[in-house]
Amino acid sequence: MNRLRWLLPPALIFLLLAAAFLAWRAFARPERAEVVAYVSADQELAEPILQLFEHRTGMKVLAVYDTEANKTAGLALRILQERTRPRADVFWASEPVRMARLSREGVLEPYASPEAAGLPRFKDWTAFSSRARVFLVNPKAAGDRPLPRRLEDLLDPRWKGKIGLADPRFGTASAHAAALMASWGRERTLAFARGLKANGGRLCAGNAMVRELVERGEMAVGILDTDDAWAALDRGMPVAVVTPEPATLVFPNAAALLKGAPHPSAGRLLMDFLLSKEVEGLMARPPARQPPLRPEVPVPAELTRPKAVPADWETLGAEGEEAAQAFYDALRP
Repeated sequence: MNRLRWLLPPALIFLLLAAAFLAWRAFARPERAEVVAYVSADQELAEPILQLFEHRTGMKVLAVYDTEANKTAGLALRILQERTRPRADVFWASEPVRMARLSREGVLEPYASPEAAGLPRFKDWTAFSSRARVFLVNPKAAGDRPLPRRLEDLLDPRWKGKIGLADPRFGTASAHAAALMASWGRERTLAFARGLKANGGRLCAGNAMVRELVERGEMAVGILDTDDAWAALDRGMPVAVVTPEPATLVFPNAAALLKGAPHPSAGRLLMDFLLSKEVEGLMARPPARQPPLRPEVPVPAELTRPKAVPADWETLGAEGEEAAQAFYDALRP
């Protein structure tokens, strides 16, 4: 009996320590065990990067991707709908206009990542790795037509019925329409859209569809992004890539932590990883070939940085959706 009394205090201590450990596992570890990411970047690009993060940290990334036809717009709308009870921690957007819109809506959490040195940082989101808008041309379908050099060249009747472009209400086509409106002014931009319609411009469900139509020769020329153009070149398709003159829209990816995120610590770790020099270097390699925004990050020899049209992403975030809708209204059948 005396021996039992002597053992009782250590047993109680053990039980208390065990209870504390179980409580830590129940409440502390799940906050770090997984992270939810909404991703409008192409899944084939984003998935290996997120898998590398999982391997490095032991965390599970629960990624939700946008559809090609609803790029960025779908997930941005979902974030707004969930603002009172966020389900995601991080938003990785393939273009910055709707990220700037979300910033104005107050659904982003400011976070200055220690890994983001040298990157453009806005009020509560950060830009990284870029793409540009280019022409993809099928020389056989183009025939003896001179290759287009400027956007206005597409209004030439020689291209009638041979032009493909993505729906400007979504994705990078939306950012392009908004940037044109800001750079050219409303009247010139809508006149250009009406000219494309009159010349038989075909609206497509995303840049990938534009690329496929040009590859097959159903369209002679398409407006799309550099990563889509590289995808065609890498498969040995008989196409040519032309960068519009005198400059073209160059737009970055954007990453932000969501306000009220369910796993904020894990979200910050994922943000640190996405904004690192390592990830910019990975995104510069094939197949994506997205030039880094940091000049010191090495890039493949074939990768160039085209001359960029100045873009005020904060202003475009305020006006971009209306501009894109107006461009679409001028284009639609």
